[in-house]
Amino acid sequence: MRIPTNTRMHRHSKDSRTPPGSSSSHGSSSTGGCGNSGRFLSVPPTTASPTSSSSVSSSSGHSFSSTGISLLREDLCVEEEFAVVKSLSEGGEFSTSKIVLATLKKDATRAKAVIKARPCLSTSIDDFNREVEFTYLLSPHPNVVTCYNVTFLWNGSLCFLQEFAPYGSLLHVLNRRRMMPTKSSRLGETKTKLVCSQVASALEFMHQLHLVHGQVTPDNILVFKGNLSQVKLADFSATRMEGSLVVVTTSETKLSSNRSSFNPPELSELLPQEKYHVETGLDSWQLGILVCYLLQGKCPWGAADAWEDSKYRSYVGWLKKKSLKVPEPLRNCTPRFIRLFKRLCEPKPYQRSGVRELRKYLKDAWLLRKSGQIVSRRTSDVSTDSTTADHAQENEGDVKIINSLEKLTLSSSSPQPPPPPPLSHEQVDKERNLKEWMQKSGDVILSTSVE
Repeated sequence: MRIPTNTRMHRHSKDSRTPPGSSSSHGSSSTGGCGNSGRFLSVPPTTASPTSSSSVSSSSGHSFSSTGISLLREDLCVEEEFAVVKSLSEGGEFSTSKIVLATLKKDATRAKAVIKARPCLSTSIDDFNREVEFTYLLSPHPNVVTCYNVTFLWNGSLCFLQEFAPYGSLLHVLNRRRMMPTKSSRLGETKTKLVCSQVASALEFMHQLHLVHGQVTPDNILVFKGNLSQVKLADFSATRMEGSLVVVTTSETKLSSNRSSFNPPELSELLPQEKYHVETGLDSWQLGILVCYLLQGKCPWGAADAWEDSKYRSYVGWLKKKSLKVPEPLRNCTPRFIRLFKRLCEPKPYQRSGVRELRKYLKDAWLLRKSGQIVSRRTSDVSTDSTTADHAQENEGDVKIINSLEKLTLSSSSPQPPPPPPLSHEQVDKERNLKEWMQKSGDVILSTSVE
């Protein structure tokens, strides 16, 4: 895949990856026009160490150096380089980004790429550069969406290129499952572990670089394989350095119900124009909500606000030992999963565990099972788990046989236990001495009470 980019490029290492169909050697650069001359795109090197001297510091002392993203190209003719296929996302009430699927006209394989466009009127150049640089820096990780080193103007929008996810976002996959009568919105235990382990790996990589994603939600997870064996984290528009001081805007406090359910209490309780420090615990909380969302098919509560949400209020009361009743989202879960959820979704940020906590529980069972089905308090909530759904017909006969054997065992009389073995002489002497001592003790107590 050959994509024209600016003459000022980031200097890549020898082992840097290139998109499919691209040339291994870069030609000499030439200026001007909408043609395909000049150097061509390469994804960032496998090492994530920045090379530029400019840096940004956070209040916690961490610094981030620029990755050397190429300058914004104003001479790129999009109509000559790309063929727009369709619009994948027009943005929502609080998201102004537009996602467009396009193919490369001058590429022999007609490779697909995604153009992410942010309107100039509502996007500052600093916010745009920060998102592109963070995405470009994190692209070498296998579970982070690949960002190509080219930025340009198009129809009054700031644009950059990303790789195309053939199955869309994880939220889109879940919505399609809900439309199918034979499928459930729950992914099941095996696929939930598969997806969340990949997301946790990407987040752990970010936290090592002192970066916080800030929006770990199903719509920001892209699916590249139908069996969910390859998913990638995307949308780094809210990514900040750890310890950065951020001002809450109106769009952050009035998010859609799906995304507000993922906000931790330290963010849900804030008002517009208030400030907060970005910490890695934000991603840990959202990872815990994501696990519960994929496992149960819904978020555990609407918002992490004890004053407004009764489900979250009952969860906080249960953590404080005010109630022994397990909250509804966790009633069909094993003690090990409940322990994981409590560690990730700890209301106090300074006591919250990191995302690598998920590794310790991947080999444990997360759902209680009975005869191959998930145990639920309500019969309407009983659904077959994905790990046993594929073999439901095969196991149906085995389950009937086991149930019939249990009935026969209960109806039949239980066999008499075998007689105990005879006692030895030493055991007989011990029992006789014990009885004599108990009788003497009883006589002493009885005579004392009579007196």
